[in-house]
Amino acid sequence: MLISMCENIILLQRRSSIVLESQAPSASISITSQPRTRCTVQLNLSSNSTGSIIVNGSLDGVSRSETLSYSSSKFACTAFQYDTLTTFECDSNIIASGSEISSKYIGLDGGSIEILSTIVDNYPVNISRPGSQTIHAADQRSDTFGTFIKEGPFVHIPYSEVFFPKVNDLMTEKYTREVFSIRGVQLIQQLRGRAMFWRCNMEIYTPFTSLS
Repeated sequence: MLISMCENIILLQRRSSIVLESQAPSASISITSQPRTRCTVQLNLSSNSTGSIIVNGSLDGVSRSETLSYSSSKFACTAFQYDTLTTFECDSNIIASGSEISSKYIGLDGGSIEILSTIVDNYPVNISRPGSQTIHAADQRSDTFGTFIKEGPFVHIPYSEVFFPKVNDLMTEKYTREVFSIRGVQLIQQLRGRAMFWRCNMEIYTPFTSLS
């Protein structure tokens, strides 16, 4: 797909409760994915291990640290709440255990806390709307009580080796500020030198309101 065909600029974000994807432990692991509300932190090991991990972060601007101890176990959760995390510090026993570490945010009700991470920003795409390429009030109209928005737009995203879209990603059109949720992803491979692209089915997450 040619970039010259792309008339929309987007922000692509991923919804997840994952703080840290599974990886080998180290003495200091920096955390970049931050929660949108105060929560506790669960740290998981891939196999039963013995040792400790220090969780460093803050709540309402006040720094705090907590040591989680493992005794032939895989799971531990902080007693403290955090709204910002900075690092995890694994001791030598955890590092030598051969286990991998992962982490996620947990709400006070025991459920997962969703975070948004930016996948790509200011990326050119082509958004197609059924019956029209422009925004009309009819695109978001629901005339009967109990009905829902029926527009089913789709987007063509030029292929990149740096990122890829996933189902449930949120895509924001930077000019109209509409937000779409991706419901399906298909990689289109074309012949004769034409570039590959993703074709994604979407549904409206936050409708267009105003350009002012």
